[in-house]
Amino acid sequence: GLIYDGMVFKKLDLASFTEGELLYANDHLNICSFLYGLLRPLDNINPYRLEGNVELPDNGGVTMTDYWQPILTEYLIDKVKADDGILVNLASEEMKSLFDWKKVSSELTVVSPEFKVDKNGKLRTIVIYAKMCRGAMSRYILKNRITDIDLLSSFTYDGFRLIESKPRLLYAL
Repeated sequence: GLIYDGMVFKKLDLASFTEGELLYANDHLNICSFLYGLLRPLDNINPYRLEGNVELPDNGGVTMTDYWQPILTEYLIDKVKADDGILVNLASEEMKSLFDWKKVSSELTVVSPEFKVDKNGKLRTIVIYAKMCRGAMSRYILKNRITDIDLLSSFTYDGFRLIESKPRLLYAL
């Protein structure tokens, strides 16, 4: 996880975690990867760049997402059930393709926070802000060892605050 350097990971800032916080994060944070599947922050990997629609060579047109979906779906469900059964989904939308999302949603309590900016009276997703908020919320959850989703209501970041908790968890600037 420490090898990643995108905006989400800059705001997560795992390098500033104490040893105890890193060990906790290693048990509770899943990092989606088209190449490696699901990673933990302390897993060692080589730098790479890969999209999910890349086809595996000599495998009849099977894409990375096709390959990973049946493996990762069961693994994720089992891992989250062994913890508390609640998945706070802060992955980018493209990463959902790594899982059978209908099955994940039916077997786990899934919370997918949204981060929007008010532009002329309309709430819109601005990708860079959403990435920053996803990283900052991941950091907040791990540093505070949040296990109660109701405590996510107190999360704020750079002006973003909770404005709607039902039917979705919506934060806006």
